[in-house]
Amino acid sequence: MDDKKAEFVQGIFSTASRTSIGFGPAKGKTENKCYWVADDTRDGCVSLRLLGSDLRPMGSPKNVSMAIFYEKFTPEVELWDFLVLKKVEEGDRHRDCGEYDMAETCYAKALAVDERNVRAAFGLGITYLSVGRAEESNMIFNKLSKLKRGLTQEHKHLFNEFGMALRRKNMLDEAVKYYEKALELAENDENLFLNVARAYLEKGQLERAAEYVKKALALKPDFAEAIAFRKYLEKKGCMDFTFS
Repeated sequence: MDDKKAEFVQGIFSTASRTSIGFGPAKGKTENKCYWVADDTRDGCVSLRLLGSDLRPMGSPKNVSMAIFYEKFTPEVELWDFLVLKKVEEGDRHRDCGEYDMAETCYAKALAVDERNVRAAFGLGITYLSVGRAEESNMIFNKLSKLKRGLTQEHKHLFNEFGMALRRKNMLDEAVKYYEKALELAENDENLFLNVARAYLEKGQLERAAEYVKKALALKPDFAEAIAFRKYLEKKGCMDFTFS
């Protein structure tokens, strides 16, 4: 967060000011601290939102130049961890335990501070899907899949997880879409290719399934699950495809 050449600034920062209190011999100064969420950087400026007394963003964003930002604003790493990272981790734990209402609350609190937090959005999307709110879940993942910034190869697991959750609910077209998004982030993952093949198999599109099995085996010829899948497809009559 202290790299002045960074293209993207994110986190919680503080500014401090000193004001006079009291009169005469009792006169003194007190320090006032304000906390801000920095969540964007454009045209040499940082976009900041003031945190209210409830530690939630309030009001309209304020833009300051990079020079002023690095001079006046101090990173508050522990507060960022508490309001965002810890809430996401807490949400994950509740979701793993099937405590979906509590998971939703945790993810929502994290997103209130960091609306672009990929892990929190994924967690909320999976939570919605788990309780049958498929339309809301799909809206979240559609937005995530269109992100131009913030997605890394590590996020392939999240798209893959959502694809598996959709496949379990027989939402096969949607599952394929998110598996394909995972492959955009990690095109050399044989397991992802096999997951796409499974979805096509369940859709009854054996030839498409065979294409993805071949891709998995091209990456890992001794991939036992893909070999078994290949043999199954061959028994089903996919003879137009040459497997090697």
